[in-house]
Amino acid sequence: GRRIARLSLCPNSILSRSSWSRFLRLFLCHSKSDKDYVRQLYARLLTLGCDPWFDEENLLPGEEWEKEIPKAIRNSHVFLVCLSPDSVTKRGFVQKEIKLALDVAEEIPEGDIFIIPIKIQPCEVPAQLSKYQWLEAYRDGYEKLITSLARQTKRLNLLQLRDYIW
Repeated sequence: GRRIARLSLCPNSILSRSSWSRFLRLFLCHSKSDKDYVRQLYARLLTLGCDPWFDEENLLPGEEWEKEIPKAIRNSHVFLVCLSPDSVTKRGFVQKEIKLALDVAEEIPEGDIFIIPIKIQPCEVPAQLSKYQWLEAYRDGYEKLITSLARQTKRLNLLQLRDYIW
């Protein structure tokens, strides 16, 4: 059910599992209070031709989320961390996800883009993410994000992103 619904967004509605695996896999890190924003981001990334991992969509009833989330982070090509006053000041799983992504980033070849901080509201960027260029989406939009994702898609020899005006 879930895979078919996601595939219907693709231009050729019947895709094999092997071609689906050639889409850029993104992990969407966020705080609970930012869910509405992340839902919209998830839908836009699907339309762009990405395979975003969003807990609300990808976790199935009965799965152990504390095991599935780290697995999803490790299996992602890109880790998008949505930053807001809430996500940068609260203790909790967001901080754990960021730490895991930083560990994974150490294994990524130099020049690859893995961690992309996205400020969805004005806020301070956590010190551990400050070495990565961030996007101020609330002010600048998403053109540079799409450019970064397209570059990583090409670098990894994945299926090209679709033209999409955000």
